[in-house]
This record gives sequence, structure tokens and C-alpha cells, in this order.
Amino acid sequence: YYDEGAYRYKTASTALEVINLRFINEVDGDPRSVDINSLKYDYAYGDMASGTYRMLHREKTNHAFQMYDAPSITNTISFFRESLSFNTTIKDSSQVWFGKEAFNGVALVSAFVFVVALLTTLTYVPVLKLKSERKAVTNEGTTEEVNTSTEPVKSLIPKSGSYVSKAIFWGSIVLSAIIACLDFIPLARLSMDLFKDAAKNNYTFYFPARMMNAVMLWAVVNGVIGLVIYFGTTLVENLVEFIGAKKDNRKPVYDFSKFDVLKVNWKSLLIGLGVTVALFGIFYGLVSLSYLIFHQDFRFMLISAPPLQPRYIVTWLIYLPLFYIFYFSNAVRVNGSIAREGFKEWQVYLISALANSIGLVFMLVVNYANFFINGEVFYGYRGNPKGEVWLYLNMVFALIPLMAVLPVLNRFIYKKTNNIYLGSLLVCMLFIMMSLSASVSYIPM
Repeated sequence: YYDEGAYRYKTASTALEVINLRFINEVDGDPRSVDINSLKYDYAYGDMASGTYRMLHREKTNHAFQMYDAPSITNTISFFRESLSFNTTIKDSSQVWFGKEAFNGVALVSAFVFVVALLTTLTYVPVLKLKSERKAVTNEGTTEEVNTSTEPVKSLIPKSGSYVSKAIFWGSIVLSAIIACLDFIPLARLSMDLFKDAAKNNYTFYFPARMMNAVMLWAVVNGVIGLVIYFGTTLVENLVEFIGAKKDNRKPVYDFSKFDVLKVNWKSLLIGLGVTVALFGIFYGLVSLSYLIFHQDFRFMLISAPPLQPRYIVTWLIYLPLFYIFYFSNAVRVNGSIAREGFKEWQVYLISALANSIGLVFMLVVNYANFFINGEVFYGYRGNPKGEVWLYLNMVFALIPLMAVLPVLNRFIYKKTNNIYLGSLLVCMLFIMMSLSASVSYIPM
């Protein structure tokens, strides 16, 4: 009933009623001829024996959530029970998948908790050296030694907690959210031109996941923008200090402590890479074990963690390097920026989660507010020639919870390891595999 694509069915030959009539009438051997005044929903038309049996439903749901709508499931069960002559005393509306879905969610969360807990435990294994010896950057700011001199040090670099520092910080957060909201649809349209085979449902090894291509472009662009803002603000602040010191004929006092989170021992980095691969394997080992024993994986709503298949792995390797730009950028922002602003730790988690997802949430609000008010989605066609972009909004539903959880995991793992690369890579590997396995991929395998 709440079909975003319904705006396409408004001409004389494509109106919704016309399409419904054609669905009922344009069947060889159909004994019925239905006019618009006698069209019925939830009514059996045609004949099973001749292959013309069909039925129209208009459940009051969005098609993205139709598979989780009880009335929709009831109608589907009813149709196939009748068409397959399956005799049962169980009512079509008697469904237990709600509980199954809930336990799927518990299993998915538990698998993540297990992997993160295992990583935390491995930091205490001396031979692995996963935990950097330096202190982690805390929400109290820099970890560098404090100057105990009583003589004030003159510097034009805004002090943490000052009005200028807060303006820069919150301005960066708001700017990033606005850009993330505005550029998703244009980049989705661009993906149709850059990845034409996938956009046209043709088999290809060149970025074959049609819907994920839009998300990938969005991730790359916004990841780069995040890094530019992070490095740019610090470099500009120190440039202003350089110019001011030269003007005042004094020695400049620079502050590059925000970059402390980037420091890493290369040996530890290589070991950490091996550990992340092992943890990734353990996570999907749990998925496979659950599927082997219970014939059940960790799919929950629009988030999917099924057993690995060769086609998933090949596709994953294609997308992983570019997606990592965003995941690394997010880890830098959370641990190198938000965590240094003097917030309490729970506030760091909350602000990070909101900052990472609020732009996408607002995009959905704009799209569906316009849909319910005016009867058409805000994002319908775009580009020349026109391309339908409304379907890409469905990716956002699954993207929002992942984007909210991402900075929380990045922050938690960093606090345990003092390694900004380890957590971002592990989460990227897991999230991208789950996203790809829940999306269509036109790879010839």
C-alpha cells in the first residue's frame, strides 16, 4: 500500500487500477473478465488447474518491510498452502517467526560480543603485542606531558573547551552530517554511470553489487571528506599559529597531538592484521556452526550474516579496500577528535553514534514525509537520462543501525588496544561482508 515506486503508475496506461486489472485479465484461458468497478482485493481469480489462479493484496506496509509484516506473511502462506494443496489445521496467521527473528538478533549481537571479548583477551597475550605501550587518547584530550611551567605559553591555537574550539568541533560535526545527507542520492545516480553492467543487472566482476555500489561511493566520498576536515582543521590552526608567531616575532607553539592516534608500531600492525583475519574467520565459524547444528544463521531484519560462500568472498575482496577509507576515517574522528573534547565516555559513544547516522536518518525523514504528505517520494528520478533512485533509499534502513554501532565499536576496541587500525579493519571486514550477503550481486559465480 505504501509503495514508494507508485509515483510511476499515474498515466492513463500505467495507473495502479489499470495494472491491477491487467494482472487479473491478461492471462490466457482466464475465464473472468473484470472491470474496474468490480475489482476486488484478497479475492481468488482464475483457476489453479489452468494456471490462471491469482490474487491481489494491498497490505498497509512499505515493500522494504513486507517480509516482516504479519498480514503479508499470512497472505503468502495462504496462497501457497492452497496452491500446493497443503492440508493443515494450523492457521495461516499463527506464526512463530517473530520469536525466531528475535533470537537471531540475540545470536548476532552475541557473536559480535564474543569476537570483541576475544580480541580484548588477546591483548593480554604478550607475544602478540596487540596493545600499544603508549597511553590511549582519552576523553580528557592529549596524552602528552603537561607543561608545568607557571609562565603562560602564548599560542593562537584554540584551547580545548574554548568557544572557538567548540565552534570548530560542532561545525565540523554538522557540516559532515549535512554533506552525508545531501550526497547519497547524487552518488547513487553516479553509480549507475560508473558501474553500468551491475546497474543493468548484467553479470560482471567489476563491482557487481548494484545497490552496494551507491553505498560504496557514499562511503568513499564521505570518508575522504571526514579525513580532510580532521587533518585540515589541525593544519589550518597550526598555520594560523605560524603566521601569528612570525608577526609577533616569537617562537611558534604548535599542537599536533590530535595525530597521536595515528602512531603505531609496524610489527604490531602486521600481527594485528593477522589477528583480525583470524577473528573474522571465528565470527563466521560461529555462523557456520549454528547453521550446521540448527540450520539457522544470524540474519536479523535487514542485517544478514549467513554462512560464507565463494561468491561472497570474491565480491568482498573487491569492495573491502575502498570501504576501508570510511571505516578508518570514522575511527580517526571518534578517537582523535570527539574523544578529546572533554566529554564523559558515554557521551563520546552517544555523540559518535548520532554524528555518524543523523544525516541518513534525516534523508529518510525528508523522503517519507514528502511521500505521506504529497503522495510521492522526494527522491524519485534523478539525472539525464532519468534514473530511478528511490530504490536506493532501502539500503539506508540497514545502513543506519550499522553506522550507529560502528563508532561505538571503533572507540571500544581502541581503548582496549590503543590501535586505531585494528578495530576499524575488523569492523569493516565484518560489516561489509554482512552488507554484501544481504544485497544482490551480479558476479558470474
